Amino acid sequence: MAILSLNTNVTGLVGQQIEPRRCTMVTTDSLATITTAGFLNNENTSGNPILPTDVFEIIYDFNEQTKVGTLGFFQVTYSAVTGYSLNAWENPGNVLLPVVSGDFAVFNGTSGQIKDAGYSATNAAKTKVVMLNAAPTINHVAIFTAADGTIGDGGVLGTAAAKAASNNALSTLASTAGSGFTIGHLVTAADTAGSLSDSGIVASSLQVAANLKAARTADIGGGGAGPISVVVAGLTAASIINANINTSSNAVSVAKVTATATGFDILFSADPGASCLVDYQAFVAPQ
Repeated sequence: MAILSLNTNVTGLVGQQIEPRRCTMVTTDSLATITTAGFLNNENTSGNPILPTDVFEIIYDFNEQTKVGTLGFFQVTYSAVTGYSLNAWENPGNVLLPVVSGDFAVFNGTSGQIKDAGYSATNAAKTKVVMLNAAPTINHVAIFTAADGTIGDGGVLGTAAAKAASNNALSTLASTAGSGFTIGHLVTAADTAGSLSDSGIVASSLQVAANLKAARTADIGGGGAGPISVVVAGLTAASIINANINTSSNAVSVAKVTATATGFDILFSADPGASCLVDYQAFVAPQ
């Protein structure tokens, strides 16, 4: 890496005290190297005198094979410790380097200079930058307010712009068909699109119906007067049971019915005989 060309003797200015002098340089060194304190010294300037008022026009990072480099303008500063140094000159409207390809440019203060603040697009293939149409409120949801993608404040979640979905893979979000809902009523489908309405049915009444069981036993005859155990799934010892003889070989009556953990026990007034069918109704107490 080296200085390939250095000229401090501008034609027409030799021997005259005209400042600033316009000096030129071509170097294979990088920007970081030529702006290092003390870069200009007697060794690499070949004894050419440098003035604090000199302005350098430099092509740096010069490739001797391709004959291509980067042009920059530099001012000179002097320090008794480090000697002469080059400082990149930036017009107030120029760009503050370095920058990253694809980042957004922002103004660096009020001078008009542009810099890279590290802001980049989430998807560089897209062409729209979305704007906010008014000041939003914290914890509100955002909604589109225009077809061009403008975003606005949509209010509190669940009251305006968005609802939590039980299954967001499904394509339709159910809506209520008007008002008039009553606490404790069941919800029913109001149309084929999935709208919901108040059915008018009290949920507790269905709970009562769901706890009722009614059926006929298999043949329990041949076991004597009992008590004979009848197994009914879902019954408990707290169940309320009513039982009546449907048919029996002998004329008997039901003397007693007792709920058990697995169904109920039935005691007859006498032996019902070889064949006996019993109808029962049972209420299962809610758990």
